[in-house]
Amino acid sequence: EVTNAAGRATAMFQLSILVPVRIEQFLSDTTVNETDSFTLNCTAHGVPTPTVNLYLVKDGGDEKIQSQLTVSGTAFNGDPFIAYTVVSSQGSHSGQYKCVAQNDV
Repeated sequence: EVTNAAGRATAMFQLSILVPVRIEQFLSDTTVNETDSFTLNCTAHGVPTPTVNLYLVKDGGDEKIQSQLTVSGTAFNGDPFIAYTVVSSQGSHSGQYKCVAQNDV
């Protein structure tokens, strides 16, 4: 705010703090029996809000998990998450999974 004999002027501005993305929650190595159910979760934090994806790591390239059993949303604290649930596990579900979270920072 600036004031002189001729009057007063005020200017407002917005300051945004960018926060690099970090993964807050991801499961450790897990073993399940065939036909058992399992859920993989990944939650990330950052500003701007990051996108979160799960991948099954394969020799020919990572396969993005896109399934009717994949749920994306916002956790209770506002962080984005992804959850992948398999009701009846099969051998094809075995392998290494990775969570990738990214934003523009």
